[in-house]
Amino acid sequence: MVNKPVISIDIRKMPFVVVLFFYCLGILAGRYFNLLIPSLLYVLIIILVMAFLLLISLCFSKHSVFKTISFVVLYASFSVFGFYGAIKKKPHLQKNYFSNYKAEQLIGIVSDEPVVKEKSIRFPMELAIAIDSVASNKVTGKVMVTVLKDSLQSIKIDYGDKLIFKNKVAEVKSAFNPIRFDYQNYLANKNCWHQALLTSKDYLIISHKSGNPIIDFSLGLRKNLVDKFSEYIPNERSFQIASALIFGFRSSVDQETLASFTKTGTIHILSVSGFHVVLVFFILTLLLKWMDQFKNGKAIRLCLVFIAIWSYVILTGMAPSILRSGVMISFHLFGLWVNRKQSVFNSLAASAFFLLLFDAKMLFDIGFQLSYLSILGMSAFLPLFHLFYQSKNKLINWILDVIYVSIAVQLATLPFVLYYFGQFPTYFLVANLFIAIPAMLIMYIGILLAGASFISYISKFVGAVLSEVIDYTYRGLEQIARLPKASVAGFYINEVQVLFLALSLLFLFIAWNYRSKLMLKLCLFQFIFFLVAFQVQRFQQFKFNGVKFYNVNQHIAIARIHQNKVILLSSLDSLRHSTLQFAVLPDLLRYSDEEDIEFRRLSSNSTFQLDFDSTLNSNFVLWRKNKNQDFLEAINSYKNYMILLDGSNSDRSIAKHTKILNENQLPFYILKNNYAYVYNTANKE
Repeated sequence: MVNKPVISIDIRKMPFVVVLFFYCLGILAGRYFNLLIPSLLYVLIIILVMAFLLLISLCFSKHSVFKTISFVVLYASFSVFGFYGAIKKKPHLQKNYFSNYKAEQLIGIVSDEPVVKEKSIRFPMELAIAIDSVASNKVTGKVMVTVLKDSLQSIKIDYGDKLIFKNKVAEVKSAFNPIRFDYQNYLANKNCWHQALLTSKDYLIISHKSGNPIIDFSLGLRKNLVDKFSEYIPNERSFQIASALIFGFRSSVDQETLASFTKTGTIHILSVSGFHVVLVFFILTLLLKWMDQFKNGKAIRLCLVFIAIWSYVILTGMAPSILRSGVMISFHLFGLWVNRKQSVFNSLAASAFFLLLFDAKMLFDIGFQLSYLSILGMSAFLPLFHLFYQSKNKLINWILDVIYVSIAVQLATLPFVLYYFGQFPTYFLVANLFIAIPAMLIMYIGILLAGASFISYISKFVGAVLSEVIDYTYRGLEQIARLPKASVAGFYINEVQVLFLALSLLFLFIAWNYRSKLMLKLCLFQFIFFLVAFQVQRFQQFKFNGVKFYNVNQHIAIARIHQNKVILLSSLDSLRHSTLQFAVLPDLLRYSDEEDIEFRRLSSNSTFQLDFDSTLNSNFVLWRKNKNQDFLEAINSYKNYMILLDGSNSDRSIAKHTKILNENQLPFYILKNNYAYVYNTANKE
């Protein structure tokens, strides 16, 4: 007897799943295999040859051999298209890439909404013209520009502004410290390999409104509404949360607020995503359901919902996350309109495929991955969880659905959450149950405030109510975040472990859905592989007995680590300093909890001789701030020391010192613009 599956999966009825699979294979090949392709012309020739072979195969499709060939060529074509999408904007394949010219000045257009910080403003720029002393040339390429704020002059740069600026462009450097966020890789996935640091004197705005008019209108509308929210919501933190939750305007949210949402596993609430679009879709469907009783009423209802959804997409500034959600819902609405029973997996694959056709590198966007995995997890595991228990009471069922959805989302995203963030929210179930109703209230009250923003006395009342609801919600999350072990951090896993864990979850779903003992065994087998690999990694971390000199530019950050006990020596004022939190703490959390790290403050004005305990069997000198006097005499007294030259030294001083060190055959390491120096006695034995 064959067990009937809970979820019927017929790959023949899910063509977009197959298409997406081969298309993504091509994207991955373009991303991870640095094939030496001298020109995009070769890729285009391959595409044309495949198109010709496909045409020939279709002409003889009655023959089984040619039918097989046609399918092979078709799917291979999708892989080639994916490969092309992943590599087409790489600098070495673009003849007119701006770095090929020795330009004195560059002209470009601000291609996204600038992110305003306390001391700077940052924005991506699509370059158009490179100017040298002789001529100007049309160019391509993208640069991430940071403009330092001048206390005497206000900076106002908007999307679509055309700027001319001094060519201070440099390649984005890789992450120098272990486990640090890889900014170089992040920008490369957005087809940006260069950055520039400017002052207010280095650029000039030569025109406005040069960007996409739809995006410009969308961002302008959002800014006006955010300004209205600022006026009518009295509490600053409530305003920040409302702006993030309703409009996706997260740049103004402070780190303390973000930490509370992150530790409780509710950070998705602050990212306008599928959750928010589903809320809009649900309320509109509920309000307009009465139209179905009239002729063509259903079609009119679906059209109104479609228009409302995309109006909301525009209202939120067409942020990538909300754009993804709008496309997903649009495919669902189309399926309802044609009265066709659709596979949610096929609809998901179709929406992902069309988004990746527009931008293949979106596949590597963390938000894209987690968004689709969340919906995939809900679609796959929610029907299976319903087998456990369903009540006749609607309230109990609603509570159960919140629990089931939370578990499904955490399961589906777990491999990537550990890979990217290395932490897991312990009380995610409690937090998601707590925030479920307030999140819906905030969303609906916020939309009401946006709609009534032109009526002052109504807006003041609605804004005050919204502020109170948000304040209550945040204080509740703050209490959950303060519970012991609210977040388990430092559990970073590598790509192989991600694969093991993801496969174990896939086999778990198949085993559960089809009641397959074989798949259950494979699930356990893969999970054991994951646990073994993870425990080996944890054991190696426990064995670590050494010291790490981190690259924190002109500051000092040195960690002495022995059997998961950590002492951090730094010239910065505390472990809570943003530089240490960003560049050092993610690595230290692999060895110790943050509250157990011993912090010692160092002076930043001198060279250090570091004599650690006898178990280290090595000592170090950290040479700083261009200290030149009696260098040869000084280093002769440190013949048994490793000498490190950090970022506080000038390039000229480093060149002078390294020459002396080489002549005297003394060991040294240049920390400036280089990877962190790691000494581990376990590797010396």
